[in-house]
Amino acid sequence: MKKACFELGGSDPFVVLKDANMEQAVNVAYASRMANSGQVCCSAKRFIITAPVYDEFRDRLIEKIRATSVIGDPMDPVITVGPLASVTQRDTFLRQMDVATTEGGASLSYGDLNWRIQDPELVDGAFVAPLLLEGMDSNS
Repeated sequence: MKKACFELGGSDPFVVLKDANMEQAVNVAYASRMANSGQVCCSAKRFIITAPVYDEFRDRLIEKIRATSVIGDPMDPVITVGPLASVTQRDTFLRQMDVATTEGGASLSYGDLNWRIQDPELVDGAFVAPLLLEGMDSNS
């Protein structure tokens, strides 16, 4: 028997159709993507939203992110968004976001921040702010 480690996650799509219950869709989308600071292999990774409800879904999800995301030490009960697994993972994420935005993606940031944490108490940690990225080419 050989020891092995498998990554069985995927680019799980989250689809919202025009007849969706928008409140439920936003709540489930947020819960799915934000669990464990977005580090769950079976979380929604790509959001596919039909044109008639795209703006409403995006705006409601941004509102939910801004209203409920508190970044910091996950041992503090008021915190809802903890760090990534490592500073290396944070740096990889930041590079990916830099590439994504230069390839035409538009970031819809959390609050007045971009995805780079400015808080002096968190800046050296593995923290990034939640964000939405839209407008990516499907080949990117």
